[in-house]
Amino acid sequence: MSLLLHAGRQLTASFHAELYNLVSEDHLLRKIYRIVDFSFIHELVENSYCKYYGRPANEPELLFRLLFLRILYNLSDERVIQEAQVNLAYK
Repeated sequence: MSLLLHAGRQLTASFHAELYNLVSEDHLLRKIYRIVDFSFIHELVENSYCKYYGRPANEPELLFRLLFLRILYNLSDERVIQEAQVNLAYK
């Protein structure tokens, strides 16, 4: 996390970054985050997206992560979306 120095005090670059510190280091999702690199999803689906037109596709990895959470916690489609909006560990 990057820090800014302001009037002799260190401030975090983002308030949101501090919120993530509320999720314990031994939480299952933190452990998975440290071990699994989900960026391989982009390689798997790159032929499904145009490289020259439109915005770059970041959504495939996000969708895969949501599916992963859905299966891991046995959630419905609706519930995983609701939880992803408020659960810091999911973010």
